[in-house]
Amino acid sequence: MPPSRSILAGMMIRKYGFCVSMCVLLAGCSLLRRGQDEPVSVSGQQGKDSRQASDGVEAESAPHQEPCAGDESNGPARSEQQGRPAAVAWPRGTTVRANALCVNGQVITVQDILEPIYEILEDQAGELSAGQYREVLSGLIQTEIRDRVYRVLVYDRASVLLNEEQYAALDRVVDDIVRDRVNSEYGGSQSAFELYLERFGKTIEDVRQRERRRIIVQQYLRDQVVPRVHITRRTLLKYWRERHDEFVTKAQGQMYLIDVPGWAFLPGSSGKVRISVGRKLWEQASEATRAEALAEARRQLERAAQELAEAGDFEGIAKKYSQGINASRGGNWGLVSLGELQGRWAVINDVLAGLEPGQTSPIVEGEDGFFLVKAGQKQEGRVVSFEQAQPEIERRLADEQSNRLITELLGRLRAEATISGRREQEAFVQAVVEAAPRTGGIGGMTR
Repeated sequence: MPPSRSILAGMMIRKYGFCVSMCVLLAGCSLLRRGQDEPVSVSGQQGKDSRQASDGVEAESAPHQEPCAGDESNGPARSEQQGRPAAVAWPRGTTVRANALCVNGQVITVQDILEPIYEILEDQAGELSAGQYREVLSGLIQTEIRDRVYRVLVYDRASVLLNEEQYAALDRVVDDIVRDRVNSEYGGSQSAFELYLERFGKTIEDVRQRERRRIIVQQYLRDQVVPRVHITRRTLLKYWRERHDEFVTKAQGQMYLIDVPGWAFLPGSSGKVRISVGRKLWEQASEATRAEALAEARRQLERAAQELAEAGDFEGIAKKYSQGINASRGGNWGLVSLGELQGRWAVINDVLAGLEPGQTSPIVEGEDGFFLVKAGQKQEGRVVSFEQAQPEIERRLADEQSNRLITELLGRLRAEATISGRREQEAFVQAVVEAAPRTGGIGGMTR
């Protein structure tokens, strides 16, 4: 369908979850030019020194930049706002350090790659082992780079299909996306979000521009492939028979949680902090300091339990007392697979399994804090019939077909593109890795 009839549906991609994910679409695509067949890989070992990536303007917000370096005739790419080289051409035999990637004359910087994923990486750096974190780091960086590269390649084609009315509607959706992010991740504080963006030389308008372009590109790709997707009932039935084991659902239960970690009461703690920061503070505290913090955490949860006994409003009390990741949602974790909680929440598995719907547990003690658990509705594990599985199978097969068609389209665009050379790509990836958060510490990018 043409964008004029479907653009509003596409604008809801981020807000309502409908899209063919760029992360999935690009997972098998190399960002290299034709003739360079092997994808650039992230180093398994982060650099020892944390270096700040050079400032640069977001590639997608500077469509009229000078050509990037990397081809014989191109001079250094410069940011119109910064007036500094964004990339240079290196002679053979030199050590390449690239803080920017050039795609069709546009600049993608280290900050462009890290800003959307930095807080995720901070959390993972604090929770995972070094080996596990390297795998997460590699996957997120590769996906974000590919996403950015292909967004540049597609945007010029996609943007010309929109009229002023559609752009106005798009801006309203982008406003909602930014507002939702401020509310969910920064407690409704726009100034806190702006402080975070300053670490990357970004503004809220940069984020808005990125979201506009992301939605336009995803909608364009959707419009190119959806009319070409065709799935028969015979194909659906064949898929169900061959993968029958995948259609056995596990027992699940809705969980509400009041989570009071000890690190919230360490000297100098500001209360609700990110898990990665809290875990770091906890590791650094002495045994005596931890004991005092745990005692205060228990007193706090006892007060919550008392209020719960008197008022019965679990969600309201969770918003007041919980320091957990879903505190702003009244401690509502939604449906979780029974017995499969991990990490600091593993202690809750048996408790949740033993609760009846609507029942609340006594205080549960963990290794670094205390919990109150309430069970919501529960669903028993069951075998899903073909009729019940059909919508899910159809979605999977549609995604597979769409991914293949979009990969072919992006491959054609990539073959026509001018992208920094392989050595520059490898150096750029390494620069992103070195600026990312570290395991055992809160990471590399500073301003």
